[in-house]
Amino acid sequence: MEKTIGFMCKASLVLLTASVILAASGMLATASENANVLYILAHQDDELGCAGKIMSDIRDGKNVNVVWITDGALHVPAETREKESREAMRLLGVKQENLIFLGYPDALSYKHVKEAFEDVLKVARTLSPVEITSIAYEGGHIDHDLTSLIASIIVKEVGGNPPHYEFPLYNTLRGSYRYAKLLPRDDTETMTVRLDKKMAQAKTSMLDAYESQASIVSPLRTIMTGKMLKEEPYRAAPAYDYLKPPTEGRLGYEYSTSMPRTFSDWLEYVEPFLFELKKDESN
Repeated sequence: MEKTIGFMCKASLVLLTASVILAASGMLATASENANVLYILAHQDDELGCAGKIMSDIRDGKNVNVVWITDGALHVPAETREKESREAMRLLGVKQENLIFLGYPDALSYKHVKEAFEDVLKVARTLSPVEITSIAYEGGHIDHDLTSLIASIIVKEVGGNPPHYEFPLYNTLRGSYRYAKLLPRDDTETMTVRLDKKMAQAKTSMLDAYESQASIVSPLRTIMTGKMLKEEPYRAAPAYDYLKPPTEGRLGYEYSTSMPRTFSDWLEYVEPFLFELKKDESN
């Protein structure tokens, strides 16, 4: 009889332990599924480069939040650009209330690096994201590089040590223009998001949302075929030195004809910002 009771007690303990483990696993899964993720973009069409990753996050049950640093209003009213990105995000399944537009001047956001950083940091502290994704530090557009800089600092400022991922838009390497290709690095591994038919269709449909960007979108319709509609590259952002150019030779934004910028322009604002940030950390 005692042996029977002992066996039953042990069996009950095993079942109870298993139940607790399963319940805890369920809680962790739920927490992971409902977790906030934050995308930091520059312009209202940059999401084209990470549309697959956004859809993948949503499928995984994550709560996708997107912040655009600039107003995108260099040639088109800000209201138009915002409306277009809202429609693109609707096609991807992102909640409208999770879209934040900071409105810093297009092509001049680097001049407002401190204020933009503080605004994005407020958003991140409110969300406590489990991961942050930005455009890669690649020299294609000076506003794009600011998203990388800000994200690299914010992951250290918010709790939980969220990983910082990056995706490419466009850059130059040894004088050649490249679209949707990461600059080569030896210290981080490139990963890919595989796009199924539904994801590829959604990404293609996004092009119709950017009516004001017809001159940019038209070439993309030709470029976005084959491999680009099958996978998107991204990676854990390496530890960049933002006081050095991301690649050798002339940077992409130094080729710009509408609003050319130089790396010296970048340094004029970013260097004192990083100096002050470092000084604050040491106090």
